[in-house]
Amino acid sequence: RQMLHHTSGLRDYIGLLVLSGHQIDDVTTPEDALRILSRQRALNFLPGDEHLYSNSGYFLLSIIVQRVTGKSLREEAKARIFEPLGMRNTEYLGSYDDLIAQRALAYESRGEGYRLDVSRWLQLGDGAVFTTVEDLLLWDRNFYTPTVGGRALLDTLHTRGVLTKGERINYALGLMHGELRGVATVLHGGSWGGYRAELLRLPSLHYAVAVLCNHGGSNPSALADAVAGVHLGNALRAEPAAAAAPSARRSSTPGVSVPSATLQRYVGTFRAPGATMLFTFVHDSTGLRLTSPGRYGLTALSSTRFRVEGLPFEVSFEFHSAPGTRPINAATLREADSPDQTIQRLTLVTPSAAELAAYTGAFESDELDGRWQVTADSSGLRVQHPGAAAMRMRALTKDEFSGGGLTIRFQRNEGGTVIGAALDQGRAKNIGLRRVSSP
Repeated sequence: RQMLHHTSGLRDYIGLLVLSGHQIDDVTTPEDALRILSRQRALNFLPGDEHLYSNSGYFLLSIIVQRVTGKSLREEAKARIFEPLGMRNTEYLGSYDDLIAQRALAYESRGEGYRLDVSRWLQLGDGAVFTTVEDLLLWDRNFYTPTVGGRALLDTLHTRGVLTKGERINYALGLMHGELRGVATVLHGGSWGGYRAELLRLPSLHYAVAVLCNHGGSNPSALADAVAGVHLGNALRAEPAAAAAPSARRSSTPGVSVPSATLQRYVGTFRAPGATMLFTFVHDSTGLRLTSPGRYGLTALSSTRFRVEGLPFEVSFEFHSAPGTRPINAATLREADSPDQTIQRLTLVTPSAAELAAYTGAFESDELDGRWQVTADSSGLRVQHPGAAAMRMRALTKDEFSGGGLTIRFQRNEGGTVIGAALDQGRAKNIGLRRVSSP
């Protein structure tokens, strides 16, 4: 149940394999994923304490299916789910070179053209399903008139997870609860390579939208919302209340104008106490923007509250007021169906050349493959892991740097010499590195 709810604390095998030198267009096998997971010596958090999406749980469940039944998840799903539902055009991937009738290849933009963006990773359970919008209609129909599973199982699938301290999350055994303009929704989206997908269900209206895309720049969540808005009309609330708590879907509240001097007070890097994720705000000719953890535009809902654009779920920041023209030092992060979170401004450090040199050398990990190299030059610190180019890291606090989706915290012995580091990468946290050589 913890693996199904993403509350297990297991590190995500995708990030672990990438950090060990594998590329998305490589061929990786279930054995590769099992091997890297078996090397992990710690969890992201104690099981049940937090909710953090991890593909490892669903992948490992596919291995359990195989070991219990003696058949692959591909075979079991076909016999027990797809065929009974009449989903004749749905199947799990068998091999990256399988011939699949009428398969749509996936693309990403490159300059003025395109390139293929089709993964050849062979893990099952967390993805690798080929289907059609017509077959997804049959899948949706099963929730109302069960052919597979029965009513008791389908009700269980909709039951939200509960954390150790009693907090209920919006994730329910592979189904996400939300709201679209006043109507309760059950949904899930996905992305891999250049593929994007969303299945949006509004059970009270017996209505669903399936969106399947084969371009990495697609936004199937927004497309599903738009289709539902056209079809359902007055069944949906016309405009969400601007002051209401953020819903699990996008709002359409228009933006307001905020003076440039006010926006400048919000510029800086913030994070929650004890967390590693950084939120960096910049101000330019387009207004206030977010440049980490991703690059997103912000729409002002008031002089202090800003909505993040380009996400399938409602996320906003509300900056705390402060007297005068001083920089704002804290803000509240509001995310769909999650508790409000306070983020605080970081006072960034600027290490000297000598201080940067103290971090350089080669590092290894018992939990990852390959050797990491840390170098320093006039532009700052650079970190390179197997299979990747060197990444420029910016200094945050003493002994802590961030860049390229990574946060690295160097560790010292009693004499002050750097002897190792702890690494965070999104869904894989606190991975240990030990220093094996210096320049």
